[in-house]
Amino acid sequence: MKKVQLTSDGIKKHLASTTPVQSCAEYIWNALDARAKNVEISFVANEIGGIERIKISDDGVGIPHELLDSKFGVFLDSEKKSRRKSTKRVLSEIHGKDGIGRLTFYSFSQRAEWETVYEADGRKYRYIISVDSSNLVNYPANNPEEIDAAARTGTSVTFYNVDSSVIDVTNREFRSFLVGEFCWKLLLQDDVTIVLDGVPLTAQENISEDTFLCPLVDIDPPLTIRMVRWTNKLHREFSRYYFSDSKGSERFTDFTALNKKGDAFYHSVYVSSTFFDNFVFESEYDNQATLLDSEYSPKNEWFKIAKKSADDILRGARKDFLRISKDKIINDFVERKILPPYNERNKWEVIRHTQLTDTVGELYNIQPNLFTSGSVDQKKILIRLIDQLLDSSEAESLYKIIGQVLDLEQTEKEALLDILKVSRLSSVVKTVKLIQDRYRALEQVKRLNWDAELNAMEVPHIQEFMELHFWMIGEEFSLVVAAEKDFEQALRELYAKISTPLTDGKLDHADKNKEMDIFVVRQDKYHNKIHNVVLELKHPNKRLGKKYVRQVETYFEVVFSDARFNASNMEWSYYLIGNEYDNTGFIDAQLENAKNHGESSLIFKAKNHKIYVKRWSELITDVELRHNFLNEKLQIQREQLVLEEGAAKTADEVISRAQSLSCVTKG
Repeated sequence: MKKVQLTSDGIKKHLASTTPVQSCAEYIWNALDARAKNVEISFVANEIGGIERIKISDDGVGIPHELLDSKFGVFLDSEKKSRRKSTKRVLSEIHGKDGIGRLTFYSFSQRAEWETVYEADGRKYRYIISVDSSNLVNYPANNPEEIDAAARTGTSVTFYNVDSSVIDVTNREFRSFLVGEFCWKLLLQDDVTIVLDGVPLTAQENISEDTFLCPLVDIDPPLTIRMVRWTNKLHREFSRYYFSDSKGSERFTDFTALNKKGDAFYHSVYVSSTFFDNFVFESEYDNQATLLDSEYSPKNEWFKIAKKSADDILRGARKDFLRISKDKIINDFVERKILPPYNERNKWEVIRHTQLTDTVGELYNIQPNLFTSGSVDQKKILIRLIDQLLDSSEAESLYKIIGQVLDLEQTEKEALLDILKVSRLSSVVKTVKLIQDRYRALEQVKRLNWDAELNAMEVPHIQEFMELHFWMIGEEFSLVVAAEKDFEQALRELYAKISTPLTDGKLDHADKNKEMDIFVVRQDKYHNKIHNVVLELKHPNKRLGKKYVRQVETYFEVVFSDARFNASNMEWSYYLIGNEYDNTGFIDAQLENAKNHGESSLIFKAKNHKIYVKRWSELITDVELRHNFLNEKLQIQREQLVLEEGAAKTADEVISRAQSLSCVTKG
């Protein structure tokens, strides 16, 4: 009786990490390593539908009896591993290298039985080997018997008393695993077939992109290149080049330069040419391949050109892949709140956010590992550091830091520097354009209010202008309704915007049909607050007094009377805006009474409701002060902007120009 030179418990300890499905893959690799062209996995079901037996058959060379001990008797030092010691890998891997595949069955089966047929001296022999899961050190085998010389060589291994709870060869996951294990091999050797339950495995089941180029004839001899991008990562194979001769036989393999980039660009490249018919190399025992100075070797200029052609195709495909992937990465970062929050209603924050996402996206193109490895907190820290550097005068420091930390090629360093320059320039250009247009808008609203020759009217001109440019009230507001809608309808639209449609109940207030000029709302999603703003705009010729204040107070009373619009996270601001106060002193008195609240222009406060009165001059000054620091930094000459544009001759022309400005607020 033959015995493995290790205890059964010791073997199981070494094999503990091998799953049942990985075990089945090992047996298939054993078949392919034995030069099998056809491998079939079949099974027998029991009476209740579970799997009773699994059988893996092949048409390889079998296991010659004189090699039995080298195949089964030396654990962790198989004959295949010994073969590998003498050569650097220049062909596809010999997978049964550790001599363990044959014993991994113990995790899902009680007993394994090999029936093998081999050829020796022109004759065919058959014998059987058995191993029990309770005693893996023993591998009893009967004496070989001679059989018909026409019999096919090969080996079939049958696993008995299968535990269906740990392995199910009928489910999709089992098949998917085998496809991920062997797809690259099936393309490399198109004469190999692996059949699972009567259905052949195909490489196409794991292919996302298949680029097949007809023979490139600009070099002699011509070559054919096929680049495949895999949907899922290959299990135990890196991304490699495979070089084959005119008969399809593999003659050489090497890693591509795009392994371990952290970008999910899983690929294989297949190159074939008659050049490889005479391809030669010489191996030495010290595991270093010494290439001959031959016309047909990797040292040959033709080979270098061929490999570069394949590399160019590969890098082009990866560039396209990353262009799509970076959008997914950015969206993922937004959903997981890795990117810093920003208010999409705030033009400044939009510009800064765009600059950051553009930079992150382009950095991902160069070095995906920056953003695919590490924890969520680590990614947040990295992106916020990038954001701070971009927002300072130290943007080029980012280039220096990344260049020092990462091993970038020269072309990647140049691309990185260009990205930072372009991103920052783009941000500055957008900011300058936005500020320029805002100053144009300020000049336009001044003319609407104070240029009597324009004959500006309240609704078609002043109100429409503020609808387009209510950023003057605040950066973050979103238009709910403007003009000619009663309060009840406006509040319904508010409720639909911030929550769910208000389909039941009516406003119970005598003034519910009062019409508002402009009603805007801001939602602060990050602090769970909702800020609503109601504007009452008056023609420049109308002086503000008690009558118009009372009109705004009516809006307040309508809203305040309904609990649905008075949640603790809701704030309401009401603005009465006009040119001048009347001479009654009413508004001055109201301002004096509310002075203790410490807010400019406030005349009334009740819970989360505030009423303000502003002159147009005060509103415009507030806007100018908000932009002053950027104005000084970017040195914008407002007068020059107006001169370049030329003065509008009518109020309608002012509105037309206002509609075309980049600072128009989107509702």
